[in-house]
Amino acid sequence: MTKAKQVAATLKTIHENSDLINILNRQNDSINLCNTIDGYWKYDLYNRKPSPAEYDESGKLIPTDLDLATFMYALWDRGAVINFPTYKSKRPMTIREGQNVVSKDNRHGKVIGLTSNENVFTFGVRIIDQNVVSTDQVGFPRTYLFTDLTGKWYEGWRVVNWLPTASENKFLNENKLWTGNQVVFKNFVTPEKWLSFYGQYYFITKAMIQRLEDEKRFVKEQIKDISSKLPPEEVKKIIPPAVKTTYKVEGEKIKINCFQVEIDIPEFKNEFSNHPNLNKEKEMGSLGFWRDREKTLTSFLSKFRFICRCIEKAAYDMNVIEHFPAWLKDVKWEANYREPGKRTDWNRLVLVQPAPGERGIAIRCRVWEKTETVANEE
Repeated sequence: MTKAKQVAATLKTIHENSDLINILNRQNDSINLCNTIDGYWKYDLYNRKPSPAEYDESGKLIPTDLDLATFMYALWDRGAVINFPTYKSKRPMTIREGQNVVSKDNRHGKVIGLTSNENVFTFGVRIIDQNVVSTDQVGFPRTYLFTDLTGKWYEGWRVVNWLPTASENKFLNENKLWTGNQVVFKNFVTPEKWLSFYGQYYFITKAMIQRLEDEKRFVKEQIKDISSKLPPEEVKKIIPPAVKTTYKVEGEKIKINCFQVEIDIPEFKNEFSNHPNLNKEKEMGSLGFWRDREKTLTSFLSKFRFICRCIEKAAYDMNVIEHFPAWLKDVKWEANYREPGKRTDWNRLVLVQPAPGERGIAIRCRVWEKTETVANEE
C-alpha cells in the first residue's frame, strides 16, 4: 500500500500563499513585491552566533562556521570598500577600449553586488575597481570570483581586506572570529543551507525571479520602441553605448557538471500594459523611466539569483533528490520528466496539484555536462 505524502502546510498550500498570488498578477507592482521578498533574506549578521575560530590539540586551525556568502552580503548591504592584495583571473581576461589598469595588485573599490552563475557554481563580488581608469574617469565595474566553477574556494585570491565598522569589529571580537589579523572562513556557503531548498521562501523567491524576467522582457520592448522614435544622440544621453572590447585573451576549454533548478507555477495573469503606473508611462514614452526601471529590476534579479544559487549549491552537495527534511515524508522525485513538447529530462518533485487537469506546482532539477572557458594556466 502506497503511503500518503506528508508535506508541510506551507508547501501543501503554496498556491494559496498571498505573496505568490501577488507575484502571478502582473498588475501588482514588482518593486513592492521585491521589497517583500527581500525581507525574507535579510541577513542580520549581529544576531548570529557563529562558532569561534580556534586551534585543535594538534595545532590545526578550525575556522568559524560563519560562511563568507553571509558576511559578504552584509558588506554589500552597507556598500563597504574591499581590497584584493593579489588576484589572478579565473576567466579569460577581457581588454576594453579606452580603459587602462594602473596596477594588477590591490584591486579595490566599493562593493556594488554579489554575482552567481545560472549553470556552474561560480560566486563572486562586483566592485567599482579604482585601479581601472580612462581619460576622464576613475573606477569601473569589475567582478572577482571567490569560487571556481564547482563552488570550491578559488586559488586565484588569498585575502580580502576591508576596514571594519565599529559594529563589525565588535561582532568579530565578541564571537572570537579573528585569526591574528584575519578572518578565516571554512565555507563560502554553509552546508545546512540545503534545507532552504525545500522551504516556501526559496520557492516564492524562484517565482519572483520568473516574474522579474517576464517584466524585463516587457521593459526592453518599451526601450526598443521608444529608442526607435528618438534621435540617436538623445538615446545615447540616457543609454550610453556599451564599451567596445578590444580583444579577449584566449582561454582553455574544460568540461564541467552543471546544476539547474526550475519551478513550475501557474500562468501569470493580466498584462503589464494594464498596470496603472506602467501603462501611464508607456503612453508618455519616457525613455529615462524605462531605463531606470530596467536597472532596478536587474539589481533585484542579481540579488535573488545569488540567494537561490547559494541554496542550490548546498542542495547539490547534499544530493537533494536523495535527502528530505523533516517536513517532507514519503515523497519521491520523478525521474526523466519532460515538459510537454520539450526534449530535456528533469527530476521533478510535485508539491501540490491545485485541481485535476491543472498544472502541478513543482520543483525541477537536472545535472548535465557543459563546456566552459577558463583562463590558461601560466
